[in-house]
Amino acid sequence: MILCSAAAVEAGITHDVTNTAKKNTTSQAENCSEKLSQHLNCPFSTCEKKNSSARYKRSYSREYFVELLVVADARMRLYHRHNLENYILTLISLVATVYRHPSLEASLSINLVRLLIVDFENAGPRVSDNAQETLREFCRWQQTMNDPDDDSLNHHDVAVLLTRHDICRMPGKCDTLGLAELGTMCDPYRSCAIIEDNGLSAAFTIAHELGHIFNVPHDDEKKCAQFMTLNKENYHIMAPTLEFNTHPWSWSPCSTALLNKFLESGQVHCMLDKPVQQKYTERLTTNPAPGLTFDADQQCRFVFGPTSNLCPYMPTCKRLWCTTVYGFGHSVGCRTQHMPWADGTPCGHERWCYRGDCVGIAPEHMTAVDGAWGEWKAWSECSRTCGGGIKRARRECDSPRPANGGKYCVGERVRFRSCNTQECPIDSPDFREVQCSEFNGKPVGIYGLSSDVKWVPKYNGIVATDRCKLYCRVSSSAAFYLLKDKVVDGTPCGRYTDDICVDGICRKAGCDNRLGSQLKRDDCGVCGGDGTTCRKVSGVYNEVPQYGYNFVMKIPIGASNIDIRQVAWNGKMEDDNYLALRNSKGDYLLNGQFQVLSVGNLHSPDIRYNYSIPNNAGNVQTVSNFLWRMTDEWTDCSSECHGEQDLKIVCSSVHNEEQIVDDRYCERMKKPYRVMRVCNLHCQISWEQEPLSDCSAVCGEGEQVMRVLCVRKMSDQTVYPVDNSLCRDLEKPSDRRPCYKDCAGRRWTHSDWQPCSVSCGGGTQRRQAFCVDSNNNVIDDRYCENVINDITEQPCNMEPCPNWSYGDWMQCSASCDGGIQSRHAVCLDASGREVDSILCDHSEKLVIQKCNEHTCTHWKFGPWSECSKTCGDGIAVRAAWCVDSKGVTLDELKCPKEQKIISKSCQHLTACPKWKLSEWSPCSRTCMDGWRTRRVHCVDGNDQPLDSKYCADPHQSHPPTHQPCNLGQCPFWRRQQWGPCSVTCGVGVQQRAVECVYKDEVVDTGYCRDIAQPDRHRSCELIPCPEWEVSPWEQCSVTCGTGYQQRSVQCIYQENRMPAESGACVESKRPKVIRTCTKAPCPDKGYDSKASSSRQHPANVLTSNQIFRTTIFTQVSDGQSPTKWETGSWTDVNPGNFFFAHLFI
Repeated sequence: MILCSAAAVEAGITHDVTNTAKKNTTSQAENCSEKLSQHLNCPFSTCEKKNSSARYKRSYSREYFVELLVVADARMRLYHRHNLENYILTLISLVATVYRHPSLEASLSINLVRLLIVDFENAGPRVSDNAQETLREFCRWQQTMNDPDDDSLNHHDVAVLLTRHDICRMPGKCDTLGLAELGTMCDPYRSCAIIEDNGLSAAFTIAHELGHIFNVPHDDEKKCAQFMTLNKENYHIMAPTLEFNTHPWSWSPCSTALLNKFLESGQVHCMLDKPVQQKYTERLTTNPAPGLTFDADQQCRFVFGPTSNLCPYMPTCKRLWCTTVYGFGHSVGCRTQHMPWADGTPCGHERWCYRGDCVGIAPEHMTAVDGAWGEWKAWSECSRTCGGGIKRARRECDSPRPANGGKYCVGERVRFRSCNTQECPIDSPDFREVQCSEFNGKPVGIYGLSSDVKWVPKYNGIVATDRCKLYCRVSSSAAFYLLKDKVVDGTPCGRYTDDICVDGICRKAGCDNRLGSQLKRDDCGVCGGDGTTCRKVSGVYNEVPQYGYNFVMKIPIGASNIDIRQVAWNGKMEDDNYLALRNSKGDYLLNGQFQVLSVGNLHSPDIRYNYSIPNNAGNVQTVSNFLWRMTDEWTDCSSECHGEQDLKIVCSSVHNEEQIVDDRYCERMKKPYRVMRVCNLHCQISWEQEPLSDCSAVCGEGEQVMRVLCVRKMSDQTVYPVDNSLCRDLEKPSDRRPCYKDCAGRRWTHSDWQPCSVSCGGGTQRRQAFCVDSNNNVIDDRYCENVINDITEQPCNMEPCPNWSYGDWMQCSASCDGGIQSRHAVCLDASGREVDSILCDHSEKLVIQKCNEHTCTHWKFGPWSECSKTCGDGIAVRAAWCVDSKGVTLDELKCPKEQKIISKSCQHLTACPKWKLSEWSPCSRTCMDGWRTRRVHCVDGNDQPLDSKYCADPHQSHPPTHQPCNLGQCPFWRRQQWGPCSVTCGVGVQQRAVECVYKDEVVDTGYCRDIAQPDRHRSCELIPCPEWEVSPWEQCSVTCGTGYQQRSVQCIYQENRMPAESGACVESKRPKVIRTCTKAPCPDKGYDSKASSSRQHPANVLTSNQIFRTTIFTQVSDGQSPTKWETGSWTDVNPGNFFFAHLFI
């Protein structure tokens, strides 16, 4: 690409063209950063403008504080009188309870910081039956009462007006209970609401309207469908109307989601500081339940008037049914507004109302339970398969869940971590493009879109705070729309940044696709590189220029971090040199195609440039795989008014769409269809006619000569003449046009407007209408009956009149017997600005009033009596009377009780005699009732001994000198019963417990160390145990060779020779019952088959716990060889089983 410097030319340029050149230079320079990034392969980190965001993490639960101003109008004061302040505090306490409900899932504290009670109608905001007008007036008024300093005691975040006016949204529609604007929290001019007082349920109205100020819609609106089913079962505090099916203490899932979204949007900066004013905090937190303060009858009077009472025999708690008594004892039937009884209202014996139910728990026993975080849930699936996705884990405030107004948890609610950070394949589509394409061909509720619409991502022109919303553009148009509030986690925040979107917020990430990573690309574009893979090229161009375009430098392919700066001559603001940029085909990308008119000498430019190129720049390929791509940029408008412009189509690399190359690299590919739009719609070029002469006819039809001009008509209907060449494509009208002259010429004419009837507040001004002929002579009005007449009466001076605005009353000049207090008043106009006081009605000005008119009273005291004692400390008393300023005695209740001081202590210098006691001596015995003594004697104030009579007191006994001690039995060993013998026969051991007992309690054995401890073990002897007894061995089973012997074994008691039960003898000691026996060897002699049957077989059946062997008898088939027994080895067998040796013949 070629960078040129355009110097001014001397002649041949008109002034208009000079202006055009400057305008185009400016407009292209505004887009320079974007064009450079596209054409010069600018790295992401240097091209994107960073924009800090004030949004807060949605993953973090923080504390929010609402500083609330409540204004009660004059009708509220007249209706509630002395009870008004307590009533309002009860309402706000209920509102705070609603905002502490755990279903809100937020820590939001409602704090009353100011309470203003308006005494007179004209002293506060103007309140009328028109709800919209009243809201506007109150919002304007409250803003004048608000100190913008957040640390001021007179600062508030939101204001609420309470009124007994019946506010109406339109004539005849007066069912409105409250009104507020949506999403205006922290806006000092619009963060306000008006509430019609209808009893304690007005607290729900306040909470409802504050919800609107927090941008929360009604529970039945369409935007809530994504969070819950839209039916009356899901009607909570944000229900469209507060009725029987409503759950006014809690929040719907929709309200919870949208209120938290608003809190986390960054628009609630005013709610982050704790309130400075704590005047009402203690009263709000210690207020008893509203039903304990106002009984059911009083609740009815709040709603239906002072003659209303609770309707008997109706169900309790669910709905407040009331009846009203009119004149002569007549009453109407029961009626209700479908609101519940106030919490704490008694509903039976030891039962109270709580959220519409009658329960057996007193309100004071429902202690607040603060919430605490539960365990973290498992990590979710990764949001992306490559390119850096996000996993999230969540925890809930449910261990325990907040209850009874307890605080919601504060801290991290959701945590995130990176996953699948490996780069995606090079041919993968852009991740934001994938999300836009999911809406292809789908209805999205936008009028005018075709059924086969295709969507592409929209990057340019999106503000920084909206980068994580899914804005998509129709592929064949410049129109773009918001399709999703949040992109998928892990989506890059933009095309030129490594930061990624997480939960709808752009968060820092590194070039390694990891959340929170600090890894950056070096100057060579290498992630985490050290800058050694490229080299920096710098230069300066300051040659004496020639008129026209001068070559400065050529930027090589693959260059990055390009920085080109032009410094004006001698530090001036203006410079006659302009930079231009063109590609290898000679097409200008920045400026170019213009000439600049200049007079005088040209100064040398001071152009400084630097860029980075790879170390192997000589091997950079100039041709790779390229394709046509439609950008987000438009060509210049073809006309100054109602022209056309096309989306630019460029040839770019398939591997890096930001690498723009010459169009010749895409010559073999089909170019996309043209995308066009109309531009410069703010004006229109047209031919305009204006008369040059009067009509040629005196009466009737004639001809009029016209001047035809090419004009630019702006959208505000102003017209400017332009060069006729701009209208060359339009049909030029004729310079003649027919005309008609009214011969009679009758018309209305008017006098000047009279002065307005009033100077402010809306008046009327009038003027006279006269019917005249063509010679301006006044004629009878009937001749103009068929002629349209202009208005003769119009409103005037509609702006409100200035009125008085008052400060707070000063302290009264006297505390009783009538004083004076004053306040400051200023005259304010309709916009709230102070004006001259003569513009306000001084008859309405009230700045002085009487105060504390009650009679002054005080205590009158008699003389003090003698001290009650002659030594030590005593008491003196006196009489007191409550009197007025004239000395007349009054009821004691009329004097302050705390000032009635009728007793005081009196003290003598001499201390009274007293008993002096020594310490107790040791006890005479350690147990079994001992004694201890002490010395008791009378002393004076100087501790000198006196006779006992001076200390004697008839009301008090003489201190004892002896006292029993160590009462009760001495420590002893307590023995328990012996336990069973450790064996069932023979000699064993018995055990027992031995405890040291003192004063009926088991104590440490050290207390009994002087007493011999009884034995804890002893031997025990039972009947003798049975034993194994054997019989003598039988004869050997053979007469020669090896055989076996047997004997019997029995378990018997030796005393009585009786057999014992099974298992009584030790099985492991059981004697053997069989053994081998050996005789002389048998003779070896012939043996035939017949003799074999008479030979004795070895044993093949054995008893338990013996050994056996298998014996096989073999016989030769031919009968010639002798037969014999073959025996195997002896094998052990298990006790109690029989084994069989198999015999083969």
